[in-house]
Order: sequence, then structure tokens, then C-alpha cells
Amino acid sequence: MVLVVLVVLVVLVVLVVLVVQERPDDLLLHAFFLVTNLSKFDWPPERVLALYRKRGSAEAHMGEVKSALDVHLSSTDRGASTVQDVMARNEVSLLLSLYAYQVLHGLRCLLER
Repeated sequence: MVLVVLVVLVVLVVLVVLVVQERPDDLLLHAFFLVTNLSKFDWPPERVLALYRKRGSAEAHMGEVKSALDVHLSSTDRGASTVQDVMARNEVSLLLSLYAYQVLHGLRCLLER
């Protein structure tokens, strides 16, 4: 069981949430601060923590896409090509890579079930 303790401090217009977690395999507590300008009235600490966890997951997925695809986009015109041609090639390359990633990610999710 993971215990999460939330402590809220409001300093000026900044909301500071102290998150303390007790993990079953760790001897020491894991603590970190979330500092945000979200309103304490609209965003209770539990909701702030959930939002930042989703953000962390999204950033991890973006990093995974960047490292897995290793997309190389051109910034040169390659001779007689126009800027529009280069941008069109880059767009096609990026879209094909993203479609391939999406297919592989979907298959991985299906296999994990």
C-alpha cells in the first residue's frame, strides 16, 4: 500500500503542495513539492497531484516517441527544391513515422492486457 500525504501552503498566488509517499519496499519516505499557480479553490491538492501525474505520463510518451522514431527532418532545400517541397517531405516523413509508432503502441497495449 502506498500512503500519500498532501500538505498545502499558499504563498501569494502560488500553491505549494508537499507530497509524501510511503512505499512498502523503502525504508525512507519519498517526498517532493509541486509548485503551481493553479487556484487552491478550484484545484484541491489531490486534483493537482493527479494533473501533474498525467502531465508526467504525457512527457514520458513524447520522449518515447522521439527516441523510438529518431526522425530526421531536413532543413535544407536539396538543390532545386523549394521550401514548400522540403516542408511537404518533412510532413510526410513525420506523419508516416507517427502512424507507425501509433500502430506499434496500440499492439503493445493489446499484448499487455
